[in-house]
Amino acid sequence: MAMGETNVLRVLAEPEAELALTATARIFGLTIATVTLIIEVALPPMIKMAEANPELRKRMAASGALPPWPIADYYDLMATNLDVR
Repeated sequence: MAMGETNVLRVLAEPEAELALTATARIFGLTIATVTLIIEVALPPMIKMAEANPELRKRMAASGALPPWPIADYYDLMATNLDVR
């Protein structure tokens, strides 16, 4: 198993992953399988780019900050508010 695949599996195993995948699928009108496939395809190149560029890695880490309210409420707001998206 390649390093990128290991990282993808680790991300998808996180407890928050199911909520994030479900909410993303609902927001964009996709299936959970499609959103999961997008993550599986896009995450390894993003990891490689972050490893090669320290500034990008810093920005990606900073963007991971959680909103100041429960994450489920945040996803509900994203589903109904284009400005938040």
